Amino acid sequence: MYKEGKGVKVSPKNAVLWWRKAANQDLSPAQKMLGISYWLGSGVAKDVVKARMWFALAIRYADIDDLQEISNLGYSVEHEMTPAQIAEAKRLVAQWKPER
Repeated sequence: MYKEGKGVKVSPKNAVLWWRKAANQDLSPAQKMLGISYWLGSGVAKDVVKARMWFALAIRYADIDDLQEISNLGYSVEHEMTPAQIAEAKRLVAQWKPER
């Protein structure tokens, strides 16, 4: 809605706000969009570690149509990362818990 301005003014920051709420409830499509936002720095500061974390979380419950796309996104962002950043993303994934 906020990403494309459907019925509201385009606002990447508001899009991230709502995707984060959904992503924190373990919803794969929102986790994917949050990963994209962090990778591109759209609505948030660019952060490849958080982008990789959200892509890794998104792939766990992705539907069959999204699996390849999320996998490709995760692979692409890893090419911008150092080994230490990849390790940090893995650590964040291991510690992450959904909000209920």
